[in-house]
Amino acid sequence: MAIGTDKGLVKVFGKPGVEVVVNQYEGSISHLCFANNRGKLVIVHKGGACEGVNLDSRRSIGSYVFKGADVTCLLHVPNTEFILVGLDTGNVHVLSTAGKLALSSYRVSGRSSLLVSKSSSVAGLAFHPSQNNVLLIAHDCGTLNEWDMVQEKGIQNYPPSEGNYGPLTAVDWHPDGTSFITGYRNGDVLLWRRGNDKYSSLIHMSNHANTPRRPIRKLFYTTLYGKPFICTFGGTSMSHEADTAVVLFNQQVTVLPPKMVQENTKTKGVAVDMAFALPTAYPFSCEPRNVVLVTTTSDITVFSPEGGRFQHILPSPNFKLQLSRVTCTLFSNVSQAFLNDLLNYGDVSWEPRNWPVLGGSSSIQPHTSTDVLVTGHYDGMVYFW
Repeated sequence: MAIGTDKGLVKVFGKPGVEVVVNQYEGSISHLCFANNRGKLVIVHKGGACEGVNLDSRRSIGSYVFKGADVTCLLHVPNTEFILVGLDTGNVHVLSTAGKLALSSYRVSGRSSLLVSKSSSVAGLAFHPSQNNVLLIAHDCGTLNEWDMVQEKGIQNYPPSEGNYGPLTAVDWHPDGTSFITGYRNGDVLLWRRGNDKYSSLIHMSNHANTPRRPIRKLFYTTLYGKPFICTFGGTSMSHEADTAVVLFNQQVTVLPPKMVQENTKTKGVAVDMAFALPTAYPFSCEPRNVVLVTTTSDITVFSPEGGRFQHILPSPNFKLQLSRVTCTLFSNVSQAFLNDLLNYGDVSWEPRNWPVLGGSSSIQPHTSTDVLVTGHYDGMVYFW
């Protein structure tokens, strides 16, 4: 899994022993995309700058800047070295990660090829589960197009749906390839049957559908135990529900817990993104996947749809250490009781302040002592190691 931050950090971690800070960049990270089974990661900064990283050598494979355009979405082309890039201009470009990161000559023009307005941006991209040459392209104006990547021509056009749903924000296929869903800024989800130019049903991802709701930012659509399973990031009521992921299964809406709360410290982290963990290497597997929520405090919550279980994961302090540069250190002897208190108290002992920590001091305790390293950070945090 890769996580990017608003301070330019990108970190990749996985099974025990896999935990690497890829690099430190200028500006915030807006998009990340693995070239699956190719050992490559494409990183996008706000402003359109793309950088490729070889995860084996931990070296950059080059960069490319889309001048005058912002990247709105990324999608890996299965079993290839290519990454599709959707832009706010409405066009879809292709980046190659073979050797050095480079822009391919392949391009899908939103204006001339897909007949969408010039001001409409690409909201989502999704490959058909069984026809790997068919790409579903969604624009925020509400227009959807099935595009043949090989023949370079349109297959099916779905005009914007009637209704006040706001801009289209996300799209996802069902693994059987006969239907797909779209999400909108007003929090609604529409179900479409392939080939029909009108949606078949309207879905609410909230128990308070009559209240203002948050935009749909991500979608997942499959079948679990023979019944439809839909998961979204967003779509909850602004006044009654948290901003987090929602599961609709067996006609029941379940709002996933957005916050990892440590009882001792009372620190809370709000969910900022959602990802899906695949149980197999097959990208369109119908098996239940884990829903992964990442919070602002770097906590991770994993929800297993199959058993309805939750698991909370606290990453190592190294993750937060890299977020803010060290301004001072202190190496001292403290009592074992003090260290035990710290262990019981949790990883983070104080809330961040608005000023940097510039120094500190410690007195030697008249007890059995153990060495401890204290680091002060630019964002006001203090860590004990």
